[in-house]
Amino acid sequence: MDGRCLGYTGADLAALVREASMNALKKIINTMTTSPTQKVDMTSVMVMKEDFEAAFLKVKASVSKKDQLMYERMRVNLLRGHEEEKKPETKQEEEKKPKTQQEEDKKTPDT
Repeated sequence: MDGRCLGYTGADLAALVREASMNALKKIINTMTTSPTQKVDMTSVMVMKEDFEAAFLKVKASVSKKDQLMYERMRVNLLRGHEEEKKPETKQEEEKKPKTQQEEDKKTPDT
């Protein structure tokens, strides 16, 4: 993946592809209007690298570096919390549970 896409959301990437596609179509339309006698096969429209280069100039990432850092911190905190949930209980914590809860825990298979 192109490093310039860092910070792009799915919607940003869709806009980038749409803009590149429009660039390719504009080239075909320009050819049709400047050379009306030249036959153009509309089924052979190809989006080229230069179409994406031009699209990168117009379509920017909607997620700022600051927001990226915030989301990364949230992700790390969520993972940390998830790891805390997975820690096995100590014998003392197990003994504090009501008897029925201990029996239910034994019945439930670990995932």
